[in-house]
Amino acid sequence: MHPNAPHILHIFSTFAPGGPQVRLTRILNVLGSGWRTSIMAMDGNTEAVERISGAPITLLAAPRKANGLAPSLEIASVLRQVRPDLVVTYNWGAIDAVLGIKISAVCPLIHAEDGFGPDEAVALKHRRVFARRLLLRGAYKTVVPSRRLETIALQQYRLKPEKVEYIPNGVDTAHFAPGPAPEYRQRRDLSADCLLFGFVGQLRQEKNLTLLLRAFAAVAEPHWKLAIVGEGPCRAELEQLTRDLGIDKQVLFEGATEDTASYLRAFDVFVMSSVTEQMPIALLEAMAAGLPAIVTDAGDSRQMLSGGLHEIVPPGDAAAYGKSLKAIARDANLRREIGAKNRARCIAEYSEPVMIQRYAQLYEDGIRSKECAFRPPVVPAVAERQLSNPPSVGER
Repeated sequence: MHPNAPHILHIFSTFAPGGPQVRLTRILNVLGSGWRTSIMAMDGNTEAVERISGAPITLLAAPRKANGLAPSLEIASVLRQVRPDLVVTYNWGAIDAVLGIKISAVCPLIHAEDGFGPDEAVALKHRRVFARRLLLRGAYKTVVPSRRLETIALQQYRLKPEKVEYIPNGVDTAHFAPGPAPEYRQRRDLSADCLLFGFVGQLRQEKNLTLLLRAFAAVAEPHWKLAIVGEGPCRAELEQLTRDLGIDKQVLFEGATEDTASYLRAFDVFVMSSVTEQMPIALLEAMAAGLPAIVTDAGDSRQMLSGGLHEIVPPGDAAAYGKSLKAIARDANLRREIGAKNRARCIAEYSEPVMIQRYAQLYEDGIRSKECAFRPPVVPAVAERQLSNPPSVGER
C-alpha cells in the first residue's frame, strides 16, 4: 500500500456481523488495498473484522459512554488526531459521530442509511428525523440501498436530490449459485420427500419470526421442516414458542454460520417475515441460489423479487402467510419457475461487482470533494476482477 493512499474511517454503532458490516467487508476484500482503512465501533464490538482479508485494518477505540455532547466531542478530538481523508458513518447508531465530524471539520462525510430497528418499524421518531435534517445536509452524500430509504431521505430528511445516492446491495452470484447440497440433509436425516423451508438472518425482534412460526404451525404437513439459520437475542423465546406450538420436532435451529450458501442450496423455499427491511442481503443470496421466496411486504422486497404468485404477504398477517406456504408447497413446477426467475433477476440487477465499483467511485468522489495534497489512486474496474469467496472466521 502506498503511504500516501487515502485514509478512510468507517464508524458504526457496532461492527458485529450484519448487512452494512458484511457489505463493507466484501468491498475491502476486493479493493481495500487501495486505501488506508480504520474502523470504529461505538459499542466496541469489532467481530466482523475477522471477515476482512483484503486489507490491513486499524481499529480505533470507541468513545466513552456518556450523555449529551461528550461522545461527539471525543470523536472530534480523535478526528483531529488521525485526520482521515474521508469518514463514512452508518445509521442512527453513529449519529454522535456525524456531529463529531461536523465539530472537527477535518474531512468530508458520507453517511449510509440502511434501515431501522423495531422501535421505528411502524413510524420514524420525530426527534431522529429532525436531527438527520440538521446534520446530514452537511454530508457530501447520504447513500441508501433501497428506493424506500431514498424516498425517506428526500421527503422526511429533506435532503437535496444531488445529496442522496442510491446504490442497491449486490451479491456474489457465482458463490451463491444453485447446486446440490446433500451434506446438510444427510446430517439432519431429512427424507427424500422432505420439503425444507429456510430462513437466514439474525434472530432479532424486527425479523418477526414469531409470525413465521405461527403460520408454519397452522399449515405444516408432517414431511415439512423449517430451518432457522442465525443467532440473536430472540432465540430462546423462539425455541420456547416452537415447543408451545408443538412444532419443535419440525423446526431446526442451526445457529450462526459463515457458510450460508450450503444451507441455501439445501432449501426448497426461502422465507422471511420481517416487520421492517430495506434491501435484505439474505434475500438477494436466496435469489442468487435460485430459490422461490415468501416474504412480507417490507422495504424493497416487492421490487426485488420476480413477481411470482404467493411471494409477497402483508406484514403481520399469519393467515396470508400460511396460505402462501401451502400454495407454494403443493407445486414443485411453480417453485422451480419462480426460483429461476429470481436468479435471473439477481444476476441482471444486483451484481456485487457493480455495487463494489459504485461504492469505490463514491469514496473517491467524496475524497476529491475537498482540496487534497494527493490524487487518490485509480481503482481498477471491479467487473474485471475475480471476487474471492467470503473467508472463514479467523482469516484476516
